Amino acid sequence: MKLTTFAVVFVSILLLAPASWAGQGDTELQLQGALIISTGDFSDSGTASASYGWFWTEEQEIGVKTSTFFNSDGDLAGSLGPFYRYNFLIDDEMVPYVGGAATFGFGDSFVGDANLELEAGSRWYLDRNISFSVAAQTYYDIDQSDLADFVVIQFGFSYFWD
Repeated sequence: MKLTTFAVVFVSILLLAPASWAGQGDTELQLQGALIISTGDFSDSGTASASYGWFWTEEQEIGVKTSTFFNSDGDLAGSLGPFYRYNFLIDDEMVPYVGGAATFGFGDSFVGDANLELEAGSRWYLDRNISFSVAAQTYYDIDQSDLADFVVIQFGFSYFWD
């Protein structure tokens, strides 16, 4: 039920969003660090992530992303997969966005895991080519049909070029 509600809200927002920020054809390289805050059995930790995206319209971006972290045993684990983001073009300095990704796990902790990642955040443009971003992200485990009991708070920078 939670995923259906998210989908309805997500599609509604897409249909109502204004368009005023130019970016079609731009490419983005985003590097982020994250703090994972658990509300259940998952232990609090941190991650590093990178994404490479392309704006195929002024508002819509597609690309590939990866997230990695060291688990409690010191082994590297993470996820990799395609993503989609919709940018709300409110003004030229701050651009809120929502998105999702289909990711697959790697490393001892996550090998074979398939997840849908749900994300909402905002970018603050420092100039035309650089932005600072803050986002919140959670996961829907496809195999377990369950929404994660933790939230990932991401902070990072993006570089844009055309």
